[in-house]
Amino acid sequence: MNRDEAKVFLNSAFVGGILALMFMKEMIPSIVFGIGKGIATLSMYIKRPQDLLVRASGFLVMSTGIETYSGSPWFKLFFVVFFAWIAATYVLAYIVRVKFATDFVERYLIGFAIVGAIPAFILTYPHSQSAIRYILYLLLSLAILYLAYITSSYISSIVRKDDRITPLPMPNIKPQEDVYTKDLKRLIENFVKKGDKTPLVVFILRNLPPRIENKHIIEAMKPLVEYQPPTFSLLTPPWITEKRLRKEQARRAKILRDVLNKLNL
Repeated sequence: MNRDEAKVFLNSAFVGGILALMFMKEMIPSIVFGIGKGIATLSMYIKRPQDLLVRASGFLVMSTGIETYSGSPWFKLFFVVFFAWIAATYVLAYIVRVKFATDFVERYLIGFAIVGAIPAFILTYPHSQSAIRYILYLLLSLAILYLAYITSSYISSIVRKDDRITPLPMPNIKPQEDVYTKDLKRLIENFVKKGDKTPLVVFILRNLPPRIENKHIIEAMKPLVEYQPPTFSLLTPPWITEKRLRKEQARRAKILRDVLNKLNL
């Protein structure tokens, strides 16, 4: 574990421990819960699909932390089952990813979590006849937990050192003035960081050497013209979205390198 990963782990564990302490008011369960949250957050540094198993381990540790809580039996049982269910869902996501090469379960993980939380609430609540009435309170609690994860993920992204994208080779087009060069750099940066391809496509087509044949232009430009940025469901957890966006920047950089190399720019 390098220094940046250690910072992210400690920050995430601290935030998770404080949140747990606010609810459980016991030190040991809160510390174990925080460690589990730190492990789950570290999955952003693990390659796919093994990161799913790391996150499952983190939620399992969180479930274990709640198991050591000596307070309300109903509170403890529900959250032990709930976090264990999330851990199992991540394991399922890993299996589906490996066997069928799809991220369906991971993309809709929050939906799976809610589906598991509602029956867990009904089954563990001591007065089952009144359980349905409290479903709204449960959904509110889940919303608070979700916002807490969004906040902690944002803090982790600030503490974590930004991933470095390998600088793109500049085209060998001789600039006529400095503004030209600045515009080219800006267009490349906008595409790699934001996925804005249209201005870059127009720029490349306007500045192609006359010797290149149309069929070669079509073949070279096709990956760039057909590129579409990824879309994310509202049920996709924010830490997954963040990780995929970072990977997408690297993919866009590779697409552009290939295009420029094929055009001999």
